[in-house]
Amino acid sequence: MLLLLGAVVGVAYPLWWQHRQTIEGSREIHGLAGTTASGCAGMASAGPGVLRIPAVAVVAPVVEGTSAAVLAISVGHESSSPWPGERGTSVLEAHDVGYFASNQLLRPGDIVTYTRACRTYRYRVVEHYILRPGDTIPSPGASGLVLDSCWPTDALWFTPSRLIVTAVLTGVHSDKPVATSVAPTPLVPQLPRGVPTPPNLFNEGWLAGTLSLTGTPALAWKDGPAPLAWESVGLRAFSALRMAEQTKASWLSLLAPGLTPPLILGGDYASGTPMDVTEEVRGTSVHSVTITTRIQGVQVSVTSTPVAGKLRVTAIES
Repeated sequence: MLLLLGAVVGVAYPLWWQHRQTIEGSREIHGLAGTTASGCAGMASAGPGVLRIPAVAVVAPVVEGTSAAVLAISVGHESSSPWPGERGTSVLEAHDVGYFASNQLLRPGDIVTYTRACRTYRYRVVEHYILRPGDTIPSPGASGLVLDSCWPTDALWFTPSRLIVTAVLTGVHSDKPVATSVAPTPLVPQLPRGVPTPPNLFNEGWLAGTLSLTGTPALAWKDGPAPLAWESVGLRAFSALRMAEQTKASWLSLLAPGLTPPLILGGDYASGTPMDVTEEVRGTSVHSVTITTRIQGVQVSVTSTPVAGKLRVTAIES
């Protein structure tokens, strides 16, 4: 049965502060893939498993539900749909700036696999679509798979359009348990010791904009939880800098050595203006995170750089 898009999407917007996805997602994968041969025999054939999309270097855990907590660390299974491998259309959701960041690059014929209980279900991509609320997801077949995320894929907040990738089941085979290869957990620096926890700007009404990656990011890094983790600490640095300017804090030199924030930085933000994030990445190494927005009508850009294991503000432009 075809599913209405509105019933499928659930709460599928990225959570910028969920840097724990990096660690917990890897743990989830190892737990799902580490089943012994005897354990496989006693497991149900349908349920949580490991999703692989080789064309975009994705290896991701899949668990039940599409709540914010689930999507913070995993790909979520829409509970109203069957699990992959069962008859019907299985719907999986993930953040557009996380595991499904490069789904728009998938083309007909690309392979998607789902491993559960030592069985691997092999799917072939049929097509991808951009749909709006109320549109019906095209059925990929009697045993199909739908990958659902926000569109455009650089949005840091819920968007009305959806990127839908459909795939059809082409075969299933049994596997002996093998070690799952996952990208190393990326090290994300924190703010320097002595810098207090700053306000969450989104809780105060600031708007999320887009996330852009420049340089030469590795595909597996780009399509994992790392970009959101770096965005999170970059936003905290921006918020802490505002707090330091507003309170004339003595710890400003820890956060932004040698810099004097312009007075405008501590002012009121321009209502309706989003905060855009740009990360400069080479391979899996992040060189800088820049937050750009408008405050009191003036464009402000704050760039933070990892220094000695801590993220420090290294440039302010207004």
